[in-house]
Amino acid sequence: MNNLTIIIPFLNEGIEIENTIRSIRETAGTSVNILLINDCSTDEFQYKDIAVKYSCNYYLNAERLGVAASRDIGIAMIETPYFLLLDGHMRFYDSQWVNRLVGELEQNDRVLLCCQTKALNIVDGQLVECANRPISLGASVNFSEKGIFLEAEWLWKNVFELSTATMHDIPCVLGAAYSGSKRYWQYLKGLNGLEFYGSDEVYISIKVWLEGGRCKLLENIEVGHIYREEAPYELDYTYRLYNKLLIAELILPEKIKKSIFARSKATAGNLHTESCMILHQHKAKILEMKSYYQQIFTKDFSHFETLNESVSQHKVKNKDGDAILTQIANYLLVKKNEVNELGFLRGKMGIVLFLNHYAQYSQNIDYRIYAEELLYEIFDEITLELPVNFSTGYCGIGWGIGYLIQLDFIDGDADEVLEDIDLQVMERDPLRINDLSIETGLAGIILYVLSRISSANKNNKQLPFDNAYLSALAQKVDRVLSQANVKNLLNTDIFLEYAVFNSLKTDYNNSMSVFDFMYPFTPEEFNIDNYSIGLAGISGIGIKLILDRI
Repeated sequence: MNNLTIIIPFLNEGIEIENTIRSIRETAGTSVNILLINDCSTDEFQYKDIAVKYSCNYYLNAERLGVAASRDIGIAMIETPYFLLLDGHMRFYDSQWVNRLVGELEQNDRVLLCCQTKALNIVDGQLVECANRPISLGASVNFSEKGIFLEAEWLWKNVFELSTATMHDIPCVLGAAYSGSKRYWQYLKGLNGLEFYGSDEVYISIKVWLEGGRCKLLENIEVGHIYREEAPYELDYTYRLYNKLLIAELILPEKIKKSIFARSKATAGNLHTESCMILHQHKAKILEMKSYYQQIFTKDFSHFETLNESVSQHKVKNKDGDAILTQIANYLLVKKNEVNELGFLRGKMGIVLFLNHYAQYSQNIDYRIYAEELLYEIFDEITLELPVNFSTGYCGIGWGIGYLIQLDFIDGDADEVLEDIDLQVMERDPLRINDLSIETGLAGIILYVLSRISSANKNNKQLPFDNAYLSALAQKVDRVLSQANVKNLLNTDIFLEYAVFNSLKTDYNNSMSVFDFMYPFTPEEFNIDNYSIGLAGISGIGIKLILDRI
């Protein structure tokens, strides 16, 4: 009885399916089972005939499900203890690869193995090796602003020499030849949750490391992979982004998750909105999966992060960051007395937040004292004439105070300190607010309300807003989310977050982060005179630099 099944999900591969299977049979004979998963190909190629010709099992999806779901279906169907996942356009070169692969898995089945990749192209109808391509050593995952976030990126042997051994720990598998045990894959719930195409390698690799397993590259098993200029099918970019946001929501630490969501919102526009709406539709399943992973993961994210950063080509930490932070801190101390606005997007509260972060980061208590003095100035200058809004008024100032208390930058009971602001907020009927922006409208009010609700739930206290107000806010959110043009609304994610609270009630708890409402990109060249003072300017850039470095 065979121990290994090769699973090949495919869509519109044509003759390459036969070429791939022939290569397997020529090198491995009948020592492996082969399962073909046809994901609703539309090219009218006779794939079932190929399966019969080469003694393969064949399965046709009733509807297009994508590569992730097809891989999970295939692994559920096999009867062997081990599997090898392949794309439909690959080649094998020696007769011992099956024994090597199975031998490794029999020693340890809590591992995901990645075969070495030989890059191939088709030139003038002929299959040729990419001669100028360096040898790859698996992949790392990009979390930085350079490149595309949450993408697997090749590690090259001419840059990273991991060791002289034939098997290496790698942060992430890549190359479309991945092997593991059926038991372990299903224990990790495989690729469950991903939709259609994208992020398979990142998702399963991080889960393996967090569970306590390992991802390993086998240099002594080489598999040729034809790299095409374009796929023979359409890609849905909404779901590609959705898959990344799902990974962030399910398995990444809160700080990184919020940074990824904020960056997605700042760069992807309507795609981000649509992806968030799909997440909301799947919220019950996501909560269930999140709970499961919290039970089975045995490692902190730093376990993965350390390995990933040691080889990543995109270092998160800016080597000039400390010098920039010192420049920002000293500039703000000089300019703080010239600022008249109280709010934190362009005013004093933003400076207070940065100085507290910087005092902790630099371990210089003087900056904490400066921040405290400025905060007292804000308290003295608060008047009844302030607007309720987030940018310049009560909600922004109140959010900032709650943030300082959450991070233990200042002492105090948020309910006592913010009671008057809560009352000011409830004086405005949300059903009559038509401005939906963060800066001056309802989205900013919701951010403040959610921060106060989270604080109350975390401390087992009564909610600071009465039922009538929360009910009116829920009605307004429902109206906003039912609008025909909701996909074009920039802050849909904030309204969706209130809907999450409305379903969870006392179980709702969402830690505050500056990434809840902004993503300040780190500039390539920093000229301090080109930026405003508050969180919308150099204070925000400074806080992000600090958060990236701790």
